[in-house]
Amino acid sequence: MSADELIAQNRQMRALALAMFPRCRKQLGSFNAVGVSDTGGGSARIKLYNVGLGLGVLVEVVALVDIGTAATSIVSPQSPWNMVSRFRLTDYDNTDRINTTGYGLYLISRRRDAEQDRGAAGLADAYFGALTAAPGNNTVSQPNYIMPKTPVATGTNVELRLMYYLPLAYDPENDLRGAVLMQTALGEMYLNIDFNNVFQAATGVDSVFRTSNSSTVTVNSITVNVWQDYLLLQAVGGQTPLPQLDLLTVYELNEMQTTDNIAVGQGKLISFPNVRSVKSMGLYYVNNGTMAADIGDISRFRLVVNGNNILQENSARSQLVTQRRLLRGTDLPAGTYIFDSSTRPIETAMYGNVQMEVTPSAYTAGVTYMGVVFESMYTKGSALPGMNQSS
Repeated sequence: MSADELIAQNRQMRALALAMFPRCRKQLGSFNAVGVSDTGGGSARIKLYNVGLGLGVLVEVVALVDIGTAATSIVSPQSPWNMVSRFRLTDYDNTDRINTTGYGLYLISRRRDAEQDRGAAGLADAYFGALTAAPGNNTVSQPNYIMPKTPVATGTNVELRLMYYLPLAYDPENDLRGAVLMQTALGEMYLNIDFNNVFQAATGVDSVFRTSNSSTVTVNSITVNVWQDYLLLQAVGGQTPLPQLDLLTVYELNEMQTTDNIAVGQGKLISFPNVRSVKSMGLYYVNNGTMAADIGDISRFRLVVNGNNILQENSARSQLVTQRRLLRGTDLPAGTYIFDSSTRPIETAMYGNVQMEVTPSAYTAGVTYMGVVFESMYTKGSALPGMNQSS
């Protein structure tokens, strides 16, 4: 069968699956995080059900905290999404489908929601904690985008709630690339969640709360509620239509943090992943524990191919204008950028060496790093260039 015939067959099987398979959501249960201390931390490990075509996972995090008498909470750019320091969703052959922070997942969710026309926030929206006052008193603009606010009221067992959606299929309504065939008796698929081990700090952006030195935030417990979305397999004309090319495709969210070669006026090169179809890249710059608003601490972005071919070049301001249009007129939190290539993915196998050159306009030694998350696709079993598949 030719490539064109395979693509046509996959398209037909995808249409049948989307039309004929019932959409299901199963609540997997409520799970207590283990290893939680007064300052936070801990983890949870959830086994997914072996059923149907896996589309995604909805996770609700519930933390119970005591807020001391003198507590004054300040919303940092990464809060409240940084309540989770790591999501790791691993499939049956130990391939990481998702390996990202809660904040990195939020960035990709914003881009996905804009593309799939779910409004300015969509699945990336969150509700966070003890919103007892009028709604206008529980939000903060940062800038021009209304974010949930951490509670400022004192209390015992104050409940903080936050929702995250972890996609497996690229678009469960229209595009099943990345969906996982989970109808198997062999193997298990797990979601691992690590929680922020610093819920309170006087300075910085990595903690959930930024509080005065006299304040106290004590974590009592962290619980997660998990729902699994899937398509229930059905026979059509005596056969089960499965889009094989979609199921061989991995939809990957992968994040890293880098601290080297950051200097004022010097381009820092961030390499794109090899043999990937890159849909987007998210980046946030933490400079000595701060994330600067407006044009931030970045002077220039350049997309460079093979070391010398510049495909795109932006100042911080032109990049912010571009992403504001992408996000329906809203902004990302301070010091945060999203580079969208979803309509024309960057094919690193074809382009060769692809890098984003980021030039800082400010740098201070301390807690300084760049967080980078890539949203990409690749076909399982594809060989790396220049390597023997059996090696």
